[in-house]
Amino acid sequence: SEGIPVSIMEAISCGIPVIATDVGGTSEIVNKETGFLIEKDFDVKEVARKIVTIRELDNYLQLRSNARKFWKKNFSAETNYYSFIKNQLT
Repeated sequence: SEGIPVSIMEAISCGIPVIATDVGGTSEIVNKETGFLIEKDFDVKEVARKIVTIRELDNYLQLRSNARKFWKKNFSAETNYYSFIKNQLT
């Protein structure tokens, strides 16, 4: 278990939707805008269903765009550094 997985952060920064288990801080970054969150004790068939769901989405390109926007708003260095400095000065 880890905080927020860097591999997931990197994927959504490239607009790649993810399927991840609900462990550690994963739920902070995986949501309906970035992909699918599944229970930690998942069935392989559930993962297969999510892959098919992503493949068949009518709005796949929108999901990709949403993932990138979510990352930029919440996890990019540009956004986070600015917020950190702003909070330190107040």
